[in-house]
Amino acid sequence: MLIQLALAAGLLATTSTGWAPTGVPVAVGRTSGPRASIDGAGGVFVVWRDENRFATNYADAYGQHILSTGLRHPQWPLLGAPIANQAVPLDELPNAVAPGGAGCAYWTWDQRTLGFERDLMLKRTLADGSLDPTWPAGGIDVMASSMDVFDAAMVPDGAGGVFIVWSAEPLSPTTTTVQSARGQHILADG
Repeated sequence: MLIQLALAAGLLATTSTGWAPTGVPVAVGRTSGPRASIDGAGGVFVVWRDENRFATNYADAYGQHILSTGLRHPQWPLLGAPIANQAVPLDELPNAVAPGGAGCAYWTWDQRTLGFERDLMLKRTLADGSLDPTWPAGGIDVMASSMDVFDAAMVPDGAGGVFIVWSAEPLSPTTTTVQSARGQHILADG
C-alpha cells in the first residue's frame, strides 16, 4: 500500500525496471503503519509494525531497504531487519526512518512498557541492514521521562546525524494537560 501511494504521488519513478504499477512487496503477513524515507541513492527505507509474532509480543518494528531498481537490497534480511523486537517491552511501534548516509539509516519507535508509558527510542543500521555495533544494542532512549511520547518525525542533518521532533504529554493527563513539541539533534556516533 505504501509503495502504491508513493507511485501515485509521483515520488518514485514508475519506469524503473523493478517497480510494478501495483507496487513492490515490502512486507508480508500481519503488518501495518508503514513509514518511508528516501535513501539518498534513488531507493527507499521502509519501516512497519509487524504483528506476525503476536504469540511472543504485541508488535515489533521491522525495516527494509528497497533499491532504486525496486528490488530489495540483497544484503538485507529477506523478511526485514529487526529494528525493535524485544519480548519485553510489550509493544514497539515504529515512528520514522531517515537516511544516515552511505546506505545507513536511523529508525525511531515508541517503546511501550508494562505500565503503558512510552519512551522514544532510536537505532542506526549499517548499509547491510545490521545494527550499528557502536550503538547500544537496545537503541538510544531519546526521551525517557515521566512524559508520554508520540508522533515523532526525523530528518537527516547533512553530516551523518539526524534531527528528531516529537509530541509529549504528562503520563497522567488531566483536562488541563498541555502537550508539548520537543526536538533533539543526534550525531552520527550517537
